[in-house]
Amino acid sequence: MAKSGKVSVCIDSTTEMAAQLVRALDELDSYGDVSQQSKKSPWDGMKENLHGLQKSFEKIFGQLEEKENAFEEMKSEIQEYLAERETIVVAKERALLDRLQEMKDSTVSALVEACKKHKVASPVPLKSEVDTSNHSNPRASIPDNKSDKLAEARDIEDIKLHELKRFCKLMDAEGVIRFMTNKQKHFTAYREELSIALKCAPEPASLVLNSLERLLFPSVPSNSLSKNKKASQVAKFRFSLVLMEAVVPILQKIDHDRDHRNSEIKLQAMAIAYKWRAILGDVDINAPYVSKLEVETFIQLLVTFSIEAEFDEIDLCRLVLAISHSRQAPVLCKSLGLTHRVPGVVEALVDGDKQIAAIHFIHAFNLTKSFPPGPLLKDYLKGVRRKAQAKTLANGATGVQVVNNEELHALKRVIQCIEEYKLQSEFILDTLQKRIAQLENTMAKSKKIAMDTAKNKLKRPQVHDKQMHVNKRHATAAKNPDLRSQFRQHSYDVKPSYAARFYQGTLF
Repeated sequence: MAKSGKVSVCIDSTTEMAAQLVRALDELDSYGDVSQQSKKSPWDGMKENLHGLQKSFEKIFGQLEEKENAFEEMKSEIQEYLAERETIVVAKERALLDRLQEMKDSTVSALVEACKKHKVASPVPLKSEVDTSNHSNPRASIPDNKSDKLAEARDIEDIKLHELKRFCKLMDAEGVIRFMTNKQKHFTAYREELSIALKCAPEPASLVLNSLERLLFPSVPSNSLSKNKKASQVAKFRFSLVLMEAVVPILQKIDHDRDHRNSEIKLQAMAIAYKWRAILGDVDINAPYVSKLEVETFIQLLVTFSIEAEFDEIDLCRLVLAISHSRQAPVLCKSLGLTHRVPGVVEALVDGDKQIAAIHFIHAFNLTKSFPPGPLLKDYLKGVRRKAQAKTLANGATGVQVVNNEELHALKRVIQCIEEYKLQSEFILDTLQKRIAQLENTMAKSKKIAMDTAKNKLKRPQVHDKQMHVNKRHATAAKNPDLRSQFRQHSYDVKPSYAARFYQGTLF
């Protein structure tokens, strides 16, 4: 169309130039003799030719424009038809895949039922009678030793708890961090002890904030939590979570008349939160585990010290989406005051194929009428099957183990969700459980084949070592002629057998 516009501009300019030429010729004729003016001007033929060419050119151009418009209409119709056909083909393909999966499930269930009918009951082994009398047992005194060890362990724990209380009384944040560093494998088990110890602190909230500040923004990087950087990050955020969860009951009982001190604590918490949010950056729904744990710890900071109002609600919704995998996400969302934004959060989770997390939010906020959980869970199952089929086609036999593992994990989550929210009326659990059994059986067989292959590979080098030893022996004999002659003499200098010596008369 742009080219036709240029052509029309050229036609207009040509027409104008032709008109100027005609005017110039008429003006030239006016300067001639009067007697010659009565005669036919020699330029009249040229004028007629110009007008004829112009009309024919305009006619041809009009025809070309009509053809171009018809071609564009045909092109748009073809594109619409192709798009419609593509949509129909995709829908048919999905329907066929779903139908194929249903046929597979029905076939598997039929096979399992047939196997159950023809299965022979295995004999139950009789338990051997064992004398459990303490009089006949020479080790009857072991429980006493165990109880002594348990009492000793309790005494050690009491000593350690006393040490933790001493750190809290002194408001020693470094001491609290050092103490909990040695317990990083049992952070959650020490939540109650930590809460008891924090009650001994003059300012529990200030002690927690100082500990968080040293953990999150250390002046000197420390590897005390773990030698592995990722494990160190996980331990740091887990300890921060336990620390804030331990101080929550204490903050709820604090005298709220001390507004001045409370404002100072809030200002300190806000300073940490602003600095932390800048470091945190953008976190999406598919962030890695460490980032999600960090986001959960950040939200816990906002909830613990009631500073969520200082942040934008949309930004907080994004953070909630990032930790949607956690069962604490609905609770934290409610604590942040985002109840009115939960429908948008649920829609975002559904769009991101996080239907199970969406169902947790739906039941936590009583949105089952707006978002029925049954269809969402069915869509999740269909998506899991489609992804498994697509990955199997893309990766072939090499990726089957990974695909089976992902499908197995997803099916277990679905069954757990069905049982938790009483959705048995909308699903057939027997089919899902049979599919899980089939996947577990397939994975066990694949694991056994891999182990057998590894064992065979370990045995092969022994054969090669033996062959190398034989080759080395022959090479040594080739390099040493004397040794080779000894081998040859030893090979051919064989004593006659007993029968030969008997017949030769040399035996006696």
